[in-house]
Parts: sequence; structure tokens; C-alpha cells
Amino acid sequence: MARLFPKIDPSEIENGAERAVAQALVSGAHTRIDAYHSFQYVKLHNRGIVQERECDFVVIDPENGVLFVEVKGGSLAYNADDHTWVRQLTGGRLEVLKRDPFDQARTAMHELSDRIAENLGDSRPSFTFGYAVAFPNARFTGTLPQGLLPEMLWDAEGCREIGTCIQQTFDRFRRPGHGRLTPKQIETIQRTLFPRYDLVPVIWRKVEDQELRIRRLTEEQLDFLERFESISCAKVEGVAGSGKTILAIAKAQSSARAGHRTLLACYNRPLAEWLRANIPEDLAGMLIVENFHSLVASACRAAGTPFIESNPNNDPTFWTEKAPALLTNATAVVDPAWKFDSVIIDEGQDFDDAWWPSIEGVFRDPTAKTCYYVFYDPNQRIYVQTNHFPNDLVGPITLRVNCRNTVQIAEHCARIAGFEPKSRVGAPEGEAPISLTADSLSEAITLAKKFVIEWCSPELGGLKYHQVAVLVRSNAAAEVDLKFGSIPVSGNLDRWRRDKTVLLSTWGRFKGLEADAIVCIEPTGANTPTDVAYRYVAHSRAKHMLISITYAAT
Repeated sequence: MARLFPKIDPSEIENGAERAVAQALVSGAHTRIDAYHSFQYVKLHNRGIVQERECDFVVIDPENGVLFVEVKGGSLAYNADDHTWVRQLTGGRLEVLKRDPFDQARTAMHELSDRIAENLGDSRPSFTFGYAVAFPNARFTGTLPQGLLPEMLWDAEGCREIGTCIQQTFDRFRRPGHGRLTPKQIETIQRTLFPRYDLVPVIWRKVEDQELRIRRLTEEQLDFLERFESISCAKVEGVAGSGKTILAIAKAQSSARAGHRTLLACYNRPLAEWLRANIPEDLAGMLIVENFHSLVASACRAAGTPFIESNPNNDPTFWTEKAPALLTNATAVVDPAWKFDSVIIDEGQDFDDAWWPSIEGVFRDPTAKTCYYVFYDPNQRIYVQTNHFPNDLVGPITLRVNCRNTVQIAEHCARIAGFEPKSRVGAPEGEAPISLTADSLSEAITLAKKFVIEWCSPELGGLKYHQVAVLVRSNAAAEVDLKFGSIPVSGNLDRWRRDKTVLLSTWGRFKGLEADAIVCIEPTGANTPTDVAYRYVAHSRAKHMLISITYAAT
């Protein structure tokens, strides 16, 4: 089973012929293959004319190379007299195609392979490029046009054995010395095809279940990405699920790749660990990930100034007053090589107002910042009461469209926070969140166990452990290791990421992360503004399935 991107059900593809090919790829191609549907790009001609192009499918096979596939529906025939392709439409009417579909596929191959070769720095890459045209609704008979080979044409019979067709096409185009793709070549290919979304290939490789939501962004997000280069300092306000973290990573990687030493900072330590794990190796040293607390410690170590690693006296002013003072003092004497040209901050709503002046000190030149972006959601503000962001940030630029959750979960979360929901076009409707009550925390855990077993049992839901989380408000409840039947449940985030256990975590600790299926547990009667913000944060972490359980607090 190949991976289809965008990660949607092939049945949702409107074009019937493309839908048939997508279904064939998902069901019949090798699991190592990634297939990208409806890849659009532009070609700039010498006269300055921009032409829009599209390739129906780009197929990346690590064992072979890259194929470019054009798809045509209906029943087609080749007219050798005038070298045209003719399609039979509904009702028997004939239509002469304006352009040879093989020429379309061949053009896409040459134009895009040239871009890939240029970015690889190798005019003759050591892997195979090829092209084909798929006719999933037709059976080809007769003689092929001159210059075409049988392996370049996939008819209905071929599409039923699409894995074989892919291999035969690669074999036909293979030249001596062609071999398998290296990981670096795969990353370069993906970055070439999606130059604005450098982060996505990394996330696809390392987080298998991560859904592709950058490929089909809403128009406002595309507009936002286009403005990345023209706005150097800005604050970006977005609802939960609007892609703030993904866009923050994109901006940070773009800055680092441009040669600027870049800091990507957030509030939550588990989020920082996840961000750090998904930064490409080639950006090591140029893109640094910290949460504010580790940033202070790092600055003090670099400057050789003392830092109190913990807060033994439970001093409530340590992080609001003393820590930012430590950062200010450290950055005043630290080697400028440690400092940053660009700073990108996620979870900005939880940064204390006292932190912002101290962050100015981490810039190499605070008066000429290369880039300074703050991403935030006021509805997720749970550690501070108000926000007063730096004055040099323009905006806010707003992201209103949810592109993470199903429509049902997005609407549920919007009702919690009190705003009008807006989901991306084509977002799956999904199942409505389920709300249950229990007499005690113990009974709530028992109810959660029922759903986790259903989701993770191979004969039932078939979800993997790293797709499932149980989130509770109580710290004590999250500090135990359990077993739900034969399913291990633990608070260890690293073991969860490695698919060794289902996660049991607190709402606050899981902030900034996400899972496909989540059970949220909380006591009844918790309705302060902070409680509502916590609930909005926790429930919006669920991408596809959400169970909410309240229990009677004793």
C-alpha cells in the first residue's frame, strides 16, 4: 500500500480517472512508495511569460527514482493519420485532445527533473526519472505511436497491476549506474517539489501518521506563506488546529536555510522536544530549538554565569522576574556567536510579559532583526492573564481556518472557546465527540480503558499506540503506569513516540502536541476561564476521535 499525499481517502478525489489511479496506487503499489496527487507548478519562459503546469501524480520510489504520471479518462484512441489522440465522451461523441498526453508527461518530467538536478548539484543524478500515461478506463489495442514504448502506457488492465507497471516503467527508463535514492536525495526531491514547505518531508518521514495539511492549505494560509519573505517582524494569531506550529517550523527552517542563525522557541518542554526531533540534520547549529526555561539555562551556560536549575524554594517570582533577569545579564556578556539573527516563537500566548525585554538580548542586533515572529492563540492562554507583545511586531495576521481536526471536533472546540468555527474545504466530517460521565476518577479511567482497547486492538480499531492518548487534569493520575488489558499505558513521552505505549498525560503537558484519538478526563464543575482554556487546549489535540469524560470530584 503506497502512501498518498494529501492524505485523504481516494474516494474523495472528484476526477473519476484520477480517483481510479489513486485507489490503484493505495491498494496495489509497494508500501515504500509515496504518491503525490495533483502536483501544480509554474514554468517561467525566456520571454517572462508564466505558465501554470500540473502533473496528475508524482511517484517517488526510494528503490528506483521518480515517475511523472499523466491520467486520462474515457476511452482513447490514437489517430496515426494526423498524430492526434481522440477521446470518446459520454453519448459516443468524440473529442480531439488539444495536447498529446505523453508530451504532457514528458514535459513535466524534463522540467521538474531539471529543478531536482539543479538542487542536488548534480546534472546527472544517480537514479531514474521516467514518465507514463494512465488510461484507467480503457484497454489499449493496436500499434503505439512512434517513439512510445508499452511501459509508458498503463491501461485499465495495467492499472489493476499498478505495482508491476511502476517497476516496468522504471526498468525501461533505467540507465547504467542508476541505483536507489539516498535519504538526502529524497529530502532534496521533496524540498524541490514543495519549496515553501521545507519542514513537511521531515515530518512525513519521522511521524508516520502525521497528516499532510500543508499540501492543500486554505487560500489565506497560502497568502500568509507568500508574505513570509516580505514581512520581517510579525505576530500571528490563529485558532487551535490552524497550523501555527507547522508554519512556525516552516519559517524557522526557511530562515536557517538562508544562512541566518535561528532560534525556534516555545513554552512547553515536550513540544520543544518534539520540534527538536523533527529538525533536519543539515540545519544543526543553524536552527536551535528551546523552550523559554531551557533558553535561559543555555544562555547562562554560554556566558559562564550561574543559573539555578530548579526552584527549590517554590519562589513564585523566579520565572517571572529572576529568570528573565538572568537571561538579560547573560546575553549582555555572552559571545555574539551564540546569539541569533532570527527568532520564531510558538505558544506566544503563554510567554510572560516580563520575558519579552529579555528576549531582545538574544538577537545579534536588536535594532536590525532579520526575522522575528510570534505565533499565538489567546484562547489557549493558561499560564498568564494578558499579552503585551513587542511593539515592533506588525499584525496580528490571523489564521481562522482549522486544518487539523475533523469538522465535528473543530466545531466542538469552537463552541468551548466561543467563536465561529471554520474548517478547510474538503475536511472530513468525522464522528461527533462523545461525552460521558463517571462517579469517580477510577470509573473514568475504566471507561477510558474500554475505548483504548477498542482503538488499539488489531481485530478492532487497529490504531498504533503512538496514535492514542489519555489526558487528565490531575498530575497524580498521570504519574502511574497502567495496563489496559495487554496494552501498556505510560506517561513517558519518548516511549509513546516510539510506539511502545499509549500515553497517559496531563492536559498542560500535552499542550502543543496532538494524537489521532484522545480521551480527555476532568472533574465536573471546572468552569473558570482557566478551566475553559485548558479544556479548549486538551480537546483540540484530537485529530479524528475525541471522548470527553467528566467525573464527580471528591
